[in-house]
Amino acid sequence: MNKKIILLLIVLILSVESVSALQQTVGDLKANITIGDSKLLQYKVYNEDNVSVSVSFSIEGIVSNYTSFTEKIVLEPNQYKIVNLTVSIPQEYDGKKYINGTIYALKEGLSGGQVQLNIRLGKRIKVNVEGLTDASVINEVSERTFTNELIDVTSTDKPGYNKYIIVIGVLLIIVYAVIKYRNKKPKLKWGKINE
Repeated sequence: MNKKIILLLIVLILSVESVSALQQTVGDLKANITIGDSKLLQYKVYNEDNVSVSVSFSIEGIVSNYTSFTEKIVLEPNQYKIVNLTVSIPQEYDGKKYINGTIYALKEGLSGGQVQLNIRLGKRIKVNVEGLTDASVINEVSERTFTNELIDVTSTDKPGYNKYIIVIGVLLIIVYAVIKYRNKKPKLKWGKINE
């Protein structure tokens, strides 16, 4: 019984290291951009793993129509890299004053086993478009007043957040195993006495 518990704990502790291999810096990417201009935003990612990893990037949301970026990079062990995003607002832009989206970094897990663990981080991109006519800004404000917006409450901007949840889970399993082991009474084996 003790060997099974020790083996389970070793497996859980080893899994903590693989869950938190890809990290990012805290905070949203924000920019004020005048119509006809562009701005460079920097998305910083970090590889905590002991091996090189390939990371692919994608952007979702309206801001993706105005953003160019590198789609794939290789991170060496314990290396920070900056991914440059260029957000360009064309001269003929007549859209909303605020355009948003999310950039995602994806590190695919090793395949070939029973479970493939992919790590996907996300960071919000918020752009304030300056230089719009007053009529388009007034229309957008009235739209925002009467619509409900979804609020993203994910914890992707907190590096190592998953690691702490797993560590707490491992500690709870250890406490449970210790309590169960202490409360277990030895079983007596009865047999015939040879004369």
